[in-house]
Amino acid sequence: MSQAIGEGIYPNTGAIYNNPRYKIVKDSGRLDVDPWDILHTHDLEAAYFKWATTNEPWGVRLFYLGTIFERAGMYYEAIRAFHALIVHFPKTVAMTYWQTPWYPGQTAIAKIRHIIRFHPELNLEDKWMKIKIDNSFDNDTKNDIFYVFPGKIVEKGVLDKVKDTLHLEERVELGEVKKQVGEGEVRLVQYANGHWQLLVKDQPYVIHGMTYTRRKSGKALTRAL
Repeated sequence: MSQAIGEGIYPNTGAIYNNPRYKIVKDSGRLDVDPWDILHTHDLEAAYFKWATTNEPWGVRLFYLGTIFERAGMYYEAIRAFHALIVHFPKTVAMTYWQTPWYPGQTAIAKIRHIIRFHPELNLEDKWMKIKIDNSFDNDTKNDIFYVFPGKIVEKGVLDKVKDTLHLEERVELGEVKKQVGEGEVRLVQYANGHWQLLVKDQPYVIHGMTYTRRKSGKALTRAL
């Protein structure tokens, strides 16, 4: 299980020292920098090795390892690092430059959802992932109360299941029009198989959204988009 999560990601912490690239990068002096300074460089390989071996708390380390993986386009590894933080170190508290509390676990959840949303090719979704913290809006971290739901990340399968159930790849025979509502260019028609369709100028029309606005008269104005 430790090896499955990937090199450098907790709890697979020792494997990085067996990576031949680690010794090469270390001997070249590229790791002789402050871990915070290297975050702002383009040397992502050195940043990875530096943050995987730094003495910062593991919760903080995992967050920035995830950030480095994300910058490198290694999205699966980034998600693993962020989720490892949520699972193993959800109560991590760090301090900002202004000495206010920062909770990496909550930010890691937002990062996972951002990656999944902007990279649909990953075919992933998160389930039941939440970290709630009572008393987090003051600077006293000792009174924080954590409620942790690490959730899980799974492959999307809903669309495939719906497709298999409804046979969406097969053409549905509508039959003859048996009922019509409205006249002119915009009409609703019902076919022999019971399905309804909105027609605009005799062509099927799909409503992509709808707005609802109250008017001064008290009547509602609804507009299809």
